[in-house]
Formats: sequence, structure tokens, C-alpha cells
Amino acid sequence: MTNPIFDFEDSSFAFPISDQFAISANGKPLMRLNDNIAVDINTGKPHFTMGWTRDDAKDSLQNGYDS
Repeated sequence: MTNPIFDFEDSSFAFPISDQFAISANGKPLMRLNDNIAVDINTGKPHFTMGWTRDDAKDSLQNGYDS
């Protein structure tokens, strides 16, 4: 299970259903554009997010290298 994504636009969490899609806490479908931006599929409104990373993504604190 992936961690929830914080949505700054709604000040709430979204929950990933795949690598590219999530459902916000209020039921809005979101499509990921990159790690920090998603778009509401119904309205086209951008949402700034935090915490949406791929499972295979490297930890940025490690500068992309495994320790």
C-alpha cells in the first residue's frame, strides 16, 4: 500500500490507486503529471501535491545512490 499524497489545493489527502491516478479525500479523481503536480480529471484544475513518488524512485536524500 502506498502512502497518501498531501493535496495543497484542498488541504487534504489523496489516495493513490495506481502509479498515475489517485482519488482525493473528497472523491475527486486526480491524474499525476509529476511528483508535485496532479490535475483534477473532471475540471482540469492543477493541484500541487507532496509525497507522490514512484515505488522504484531513489531517495532524494541519498542523491540517487544506494547506501
